[in-house]
Amino acid sequence: TDLEEALVSCPEEMRRRGVRPNAPNYRDTPLLSVGKLVRVQVAAGRWRRATIECHDEGDGTVDVLFMNTGTAGLGQREDAQAAEEEATLPVSAVRPLEDFEVQPEQELRGAFAEDLFATAARVKDEANCLFKLPDYEAAVERYALAIDELRRFSSGTSSSSTQVLVNQGGVLRKGIVTANNSESERADVELVDLQSRQRHVVRGAPCRTLVVVREEQLQLQTALYMNRARSLMQLSRQQEAAQDLSIVIGFWSAPGRVGTEAAETDAEQERRKYLAKALFLRAKTRLA
Repeated sequence: TDLEEALVSCPEEMRRRGVRPNAPNYRDTPLLSVGKLVRVQVAAGRWRRATIECHDEGDGTVDVLFMNTGTAGLGQREDAQAAEEEATLPVSAVRPLEDFEVQPEQELRGAFAEDLFATAARVKDEANCLFKLPDYEAAVERYALAIDELRRFSSGTSSSSTQVLVNQGGVLRKGIVTANNSESERADVELVDLQSRQRHVVRGAPCRTLVVVREEQLQLQTALYMNRARSLMQLSRQQEAAQDLSIVIGFWSAPGRVGTEAAETDAEQERRKYLAKALFLRAKTRLA
């Protein structure tokens, strides 16, 4: 329309009417643009994300403001390390973010909705790339995207027979949801003692504390938690790493599904392997 054409041709009029122009694509703006989020190389060959505050063409440096290290899905950290940090670095230390990091959030949500497991596997591979750079902070956040989608229990949409991890006396145990209340956001979870075969029901467990166990994709779910734990350990965030490893231990503490003798043997070997890795890494977090 004539009005739309007038607005596009007159930025001042757009601002006056409260119309915001479409933001340019990440790749369409120069790498050293003020306000651009980039990745910079810091000491010991590590990389971190930062925002460019100033570009001094004369001495070939940029002033950057590092991103806070709070992680979605784990809560914002309140310690001194989460405070704003600034640095002056040579231009040669700057590189753009990876393409998948600038993917619109709406697109990623749609991908999870369309194919949860395939998207989670892709996001894991992307996080692995960030780990290898290494940019441990970015890797932690990328792993969290898939972890949160896989672990989410919703009282309104999850089945009453969903398998979950529930906290009982400080230990994560595997159980089956027998009832859930969408109004109170709480669920009842039935546990079975493997030795006595006695059943016990944890009543009114908050849904937000439950971790859905994706038995059909347990290796993928395990890899996400194990790899995030390794990233957290590199950042000296040992307590958070231990929490992830405790979840892995919860996944594999109970014997696998019953099947043929050969399948049971393979499943038991796999269970012992993952359990041993998680126990070893958790012990390291407690010694650090």
